[in-house]
Amino acid sequence: MRNPSDTYPTMEVGNASADLEHETSVSQNCGGPTLLLMRARGHPRG
Repeated sequence: MRNPSDTYPTMEVGNASADLEHETSVSQNCGGPTLLLMRARGHPRG
């Protein structure tokens, strides 16, 4: 099953009983042109 928030590179597991976990983070230090682009695309502030 694919999730709409898939990331790259992808992980393929050939064991049906395996548990796979993934952790990530997003920086809060967004400003300048990046912030303007995100706002223009409809992302809410904060």
